[in-house]
Amino acid sequence: SVVIGMDLGVMTENRSAMVGLIVALAFHQLFEGLGLGACVAAVRKHITGAKTTAIVALFVCTFPLGVAGGTALTFLEHFNSKDPLKVWLQGSLDALSGGILLYVAIVHFIAEDFSRTDVNRRENLGLRWQMLFFLALGATVMALLGLWA
Repeated sequence: SVVIGMDLGVMTENRSAMVGLIVALAFHQLFEGLGLGACVAAVRKHITGAKTTAIVALFVCTFPLGVAGGTALTFLEHFNSKDPLKVWLQGSLDALSGGILLYVAIVHFIAEDFSRTDVNRRENLGLRWQMLFFLALGATVMALLGLWA
């Protein structure tokens, strides 16, 4: 969230890209917060209320701190819209954000879903094909959205 926030913070010129990114980030933060809430609820018996509060506070602060850091970078003396440093920094933050999101999706979500023992039973071959189909369909829709945006 910090890196994605910094990416938004350095985006000063392209307002249309900012709108798309803000909408995507709103949904991303919503589902990330729901996931965090589910994880905290699952281990609530094993952690104290202070740890729960610290986890939630850290989640709430990471994105705004990233935006603040990115915005602070734009106030540097050598940082302007035509500067190659800005283009390099924004491209690097885009690449890092995309890489992190791909890693989380592939390692934590897709691999976990496809490695479940109930999915890998011989009688569930149809379920595996359905999962692969919808994975490919979702990737196609996201690619089309990327082209459109």
